Amino acid sequence: MALRGANGRFVKIKDNGYDALIKRITDARTARKVTIGIHEEEGSELEGDGGLTVAEVGALHEFGLGGQEQRSFVRAFVDENEAQIGDDLRKIGDAVLAGKIESSEQGLERFGLKTAGDMQMRIRNGGVTPADKPSTIAKKGSSITLIDDGILWTKITHKVEK
Repeated sequence: MALRGANGRFVKIKDNGYDALIKRITDARTARKVTIGIHEEEGSELEGDGGLTVAEVGALHEFGLGGQEQRSFVRAFVDENEAQIGDDLRKIGDAVLAGKIESSEQGLERFGLKTAGDMQMRIRNGGVTPADKPSTIAKKGSSITLIDDGILWTKITHKVEK
């Protein structure tokens, strides 16, 4: 872009990405959040033949309600991975400011996908404790805690909200 200066001469203005950087910073300041777990839409499906929804079964295990032993698959994951989660979020923030990721929303989408997938893998790999009782293992035919018919772990998703 060229403008005429006060002395009548043309002055060439070279942006070097300043406008794009300001846009990314402004975008990053927009209040957004990402939630990861079993959301209402996914959790409203009935789990098995007990008449409970996936979200209700998840809550029973996550918080140890209704006579269930507490088998936290969300809070325990966050506690165990706090440093990695913080590092992932810092890297996303840096990538947004550097223009490697288009927007903070896109960065949070990536973070949500990765973290929900990691949370699911923790369940699939048998990382949730305490272990099932022998009678439960015999009934469901598997020793992997929180996996009976395979519905609950697949309903762990993410959502980016403003």
